[in-house]
Amino acid sequence: MAAELDYSEEKKPGNGTLTLLCVGHGSTHFVFAATIMLAPYIRQTSGLNYLEVTSLGTLYYAAAFLANFLSGYLVDAFKKRMAVQLASLTLAGGGMIVSGISGFYLDGTQVFVMLAIGWAFCGMGNQAWHPAAFAYLAKYYKDRRGFVFSMHVVSANAGDAIFPLIAGFLLGHIFVEASGHQMWSPVSLVAGIPCLLTALILGRYVAKHGDEVVKVRSQAMSANSYFKGYVALLRNGHAMLLALVGGLRNASQTALLYFLPLYMVDILFSGPVLVGTALTLLQVGGMISAPIAGIASDRSGERPVVFSCLAITTVVLVLALFVKNPTYFVFLIALVGLALYAVRPVVQSWMMDLVSSDFRGSATSVMFGVQSFMNVIFLFISGYVADLFGLVIVFYIITSVILFANILTFFLPKPHNVRQVGKC
Repeated sequence: MAAELDYSEEKKPGNGTLTLLCVGHGSTHFVFAATIMLAPYIRQTSGLNYLEVTSLGTLYYAAAFLANFLSGYLVDAFKKRMAVQLASLTLAGGGMIVSGISGFYLDGTQVFVMLAIGWAFCGMGNQAWHPAAFAYLAKYYKDRRGFVFSMHVVSANAGDAIFPLIAGFLLGHIFVEASGHQMWSPVSLVAGIPCLLTALILGRYVAKHGDEVVKVRSQAMSANSYFKGYVALLRNGHAMLLALVGGLRNASQTALLYFLPLYMVDILFSGPVLVGTALTLLQVGGMISAPIAGIASDRSGERPVVFSCLAITTVVLVLALFVKNPTYFVFLIALVGLALYAVRPVVQSWMMDLVSSDFRGSATSVMFGVQSFMNVIFLFISGYVADLFGLVIVFYIITSVILFANILTFFLPKPHNVRQVGKC
């Protein structure tokens, strides 16, 4: 594996760089939130069943799966972090714009095909962001990594939280047809704009500050060295087990996000504003808990934080299924977000401790690649189960997967043991 390079002459990045990374991450999650929020209304206007509408999410994550590995390779082998991040923003925003335009001019099979293409671009853009961002944050903020990763996650929660509120208002009060159906196409256009604007800002920032802060002065890695290191990464049992735990948690989170609006619209008969509020509160819970979990993991280790949060998620989600009052249901969903989203930055930061610094981008791509693969499988199965047995059964499956992920945390090493091994 390539030796650690000397970065001692590089200027440490300031808060401006971290803020820009967080804004970029948040804007890609505007796009992700749009795929969640608009799914019930695409289903209504296009006459799709649950399997068909979730197949759009399946394509989203299939494309994300491929983009993850390409992104990790470009970041670690060629040090193309900024190029990857600019491409990420452009693909995510452009994909959502394409989806919105198709809704205006096409219908039937044609609009489904264009949605599939647009959402695939969105998935590539959203997921390609992470290897570049994680490698950078892990390198420059190692003394407070848990906290910094939690702030990066909070920006994602912010994007996921803000857009449903905007979409709920637009769908409920502005873009409503005379028949009462919500017009999702213009809302899709709105979702794509922040990514494209952020790409322009990032491009100007790189042009002005690249040599001082953003540019990584490092040598490209040979293909042979990279693939040898990649094989060693895949043989790292602890890292792969953590990737599995993270994948199971993320697959449950994704299924919850996709089926929560469908459950509220089809079972609880909630309107767009209440659906948007539920999705927002789910994320607000994460915005509150993620920094706390990050600080707690820096001080006491990752494993107890992950275990506690997943256990709370399992219990509260089961309780929510017995609540038929939409207002009380939304309150419990906010508690689910408080626990479930606290795990995300802790797992991400933990992975950086388990791998060589030269392969943090690729480790991120493996972690998110596992998540994307599981999302593809889980969404397909969940859509099929929902059509056959109903939405409630899907939520019981989600809680079972979270419980299994929690059991696997007992087989992960304690944090202080991992850091001692890394120093040997």
